[in-house]
Amino acid sequence: MSYLKVIAALGLLVLSSKIELDVGLPYMSFSLQSLVLIMLCPALGVARCCLIVISYLLMGWAGLPVFSSSPGGVDLLQSPGLGYLLGFLPAALIPGHPVTWWRSLMEMMAAHVLILLCGSMGLVILLDITISRALIDGALVFTPGAMIKSVLGATLVSLLARWT
Repeated sequence: MSYLKVIAALGLLVLSSKIELDVGLPYMSFSLQSLVLIMLCPALGVARCCLIVISYLLMGWAGLPVFSSSPGGVDLLQSPGLGYLLGFLPAALIPGHPVTWWRSLMEMMAAHVLILLCGSMGLVILLDITISRALIDGALVFTPGAMIKSVLGATLVSLLARWT
């Protein structure tokens, strides 16, 4: 049964990467991957969530089309999205079981901050831009969306916790 949950969650993460919104940057788009990620950890636990993220990254690095804007395979190592994807792993360690809505919200916001900071640092390294430009284009632009996804994630997780 737990294998089915992991496979279903991995499939959900892949599907969420295909829902994208253009934010006007030539090298990045807005997707729902991080929303699904921050909801998987409270639902399945940190260990399974990390297993899902590692499997997801390995599938992409093997060349399967699982990422949103970023290419798969070895091309990913030169993609501006690399830092964000690598940020999924430390972010998967943060959200735990919902104790209160506020705690879930803070944990989910912290996970988003980690993803955005890792992504920004990836932009500095791969695009050779300044840290301030990377933080503006790679984190600040996505902060409102990350906040909305965190509120939505905390609300959904809290509602689901009441029903289970």
